[in-house]
Amino acid sequence: MFEESSGLKIPASSVITKDVYMIPVDYLTGGSGDSDLTHFNQVTYGNSGSTSIKQISPIIYFTDKRFCYVDPSSIDSDAVLQKNNSKDTFSVATAAKYTMDGVLCVSRGTAEFRRIEVIVSGDDYSIIKPDLSYGISRYDRILLDGHSMKEGELIYQ
Repeated sequence: MFEESSGLKIPASSVITKDVYMIPVDYLTGGSGDSDLTHFNQVTYGNSGSTSIKQISPIIYFTDKRFCYVDPSSIDSDAVLQKNNSKDTFSVATAAKYTMDGVLCVSRGTAEFRRIEVIVSGDDYSIIKPDLSYGISRYDRILLDGHSMKEGELIYQ
């Protein structure tokens, strides 16, 4: 099975999981002067009860036809999102969770979660799809033991 698969070969010990928020794709919007749908409109409440909209751009690991898969550390769990040109809102607190496979990439000096899609796995290593959005590439450095560090931790001190 491994001989028939093509992709990146990584140690099985490097694979970790992370829970991410599933936010409906309808809430994505473009930024100011930006046509890429990478932002959300967050409703903010003032002291006097007034509301305003603030654009936020959390880490979106990937998007399918129905959902955006968002890093929970990049968006407030009590945030309320509003659709563009609509009064419809969505509370992040009610978002479903999705468990995503990934590795900790250390190419930039800190342990950074990157998503992976395993094609085939064995006891010692896995074959993964290369070049996913917010994934790893051929020469990225990853932790051999994904549980030896925490995300965001500095590699060298």
